[in-house]
Amino acid sequence: MAQMVNSSMSAEKCLDASERHEHLATQTYGVDNGYTTTIKPKTEQLKGKMLNYRQARKDQVFKYDEVVLCNRKIDNIVRQCFEQTRQYVRSNGDDILLATFFPSLRFGDVIYKKREPKLHAVNDLAYQYDRLDPEHPLYHFGTELQSAVNNFSVARTAHNDLKQIASEAMIEVDKAKEDLVKQYETNYLTAKQKLGRDRADAIFPIIYKKKSDNDIVEGEENNE
Repeated sequence: MAQMVNSSMSAEKCLDASERHEHLATQTYGVDNGYTTTIKPKTEQLKGKMLNYRQARKDQVFKYDEVVLCNRKIDNIVRQCFEQTRQYVRSNGDDILLATFFPSLRFGDVIYKKREPKLHAVNDLAYQYDRLDPEHPLYHFGTELQSAVNNFSVARTAHNDLKQIASEAMIEVDKAKEDLVKQYETNYLTAKQKLGRDRADAIFPIIYKKKSDNDIVEGEENNE
């Protein structure tokens, strides 16, 4: 009996089997094109949904990379704040200033926090620098920190939106795969009824565990 595709298989494997079934149906003498015309729309539908998912997934991953960059930007600005504030203290003897911005006297207590506490700590730090006189050489860090946090928040929101889009696209892939699986089975039952089991089996491929193209060829040759 021919092997059937099923919902537990990957979309790629189902698509591969479907395209091979189409090809075998056109290569087998005495088989009309009814099998290709019924399975092809399901094949094309699944292809389209898979392309949509791949693009959605790519968009999500690219945006995630932007989130990571924004997070690194925050870390770099915090480090600059710490180093320049420490230099200012050394040059001007204002020992209290560094402790005002970094009570532990370590920038790591800000950048190594978990995500939400970190953002809260950076916002607090920005507020402290904003309280300086606008002419103060460290005043600009308030704006830089707040801008970095805002950019991070925008990127993170966009990433979450794209993640949802990718999730919905995957659901569409699964639906299209189910449609193909049902039509594949219907084609086989129809072929078996019209052609008999042996000839029906001939237009449905052997479904293998793909390792490489060479393994596929060798496996098929061994089954001849």
